[in-house]
Amino acid sequence: MAVVRFESAAEAAAEVEARGLDYVQVAIVDLDGVLRGKFMSRAKFLGALKKGFGFCDVVLGWDSNDEPLDGLALTGWHTGFPDAEVALLPETARNLPDAFGGDGLFMLGQFTGEAAAICPRNLLGRIVERAAGMGFDGLAALEYEFFLFDVNQHLILTPYRRAKLTPPLASTEVVPVVHGRAPRGFV
Repeated sequence: MAVVRFESAAEAAAEVEARGLDYVQVAIVDLDGVLRGKFMSRAKFLGALKKGFGFCDVVLGWDSNDEPLDGLALTGWHTGFPDAEVALLPETARNLPDAFGGDGLFMLGQFTGEAAAICPRNLLGRIVERAAGMGFDGLAALEYEFFLFDVNQHLILTPYRRAKLTPPLASTEVVPVVHGRAPRGFV
């Protein structure tokens, strides 16, 4: 499956029609950076490309346990958690090879209107613009956190709930890992 690159809503709409997609997955980012999404029918997706769509603004007013935060002006029990305006971003489209029989499509959106003030994607955009105005470029990276365990036959045969998993190294030690394997003696 070829990589999709859309520069406009018209290009995205043409691709959805050409592939005969019945559904497209869309998502926005909540305050914790978690993708919150839904599947849209072709007709709804094509309409959303032109006019945007509504997404419940509760995702801009709850904590990491999905509990509403108190004292927010934009959203809360006092507003009834209405839908906020979202615009789809065709340049964020990605193929989903594991969805819909290998022919899925995904696209991000971001809040517009009043909700844009606290939308994480919009906030990041404002920060990047401000940094660029000061002569800086932003870089990002991923941090992978994991433990290396000394797995033996006993551990493999022990039911998970009873297994005693203890990292073999203190958390402050650095283990050089080459091609996914720690050198002999480290594990």
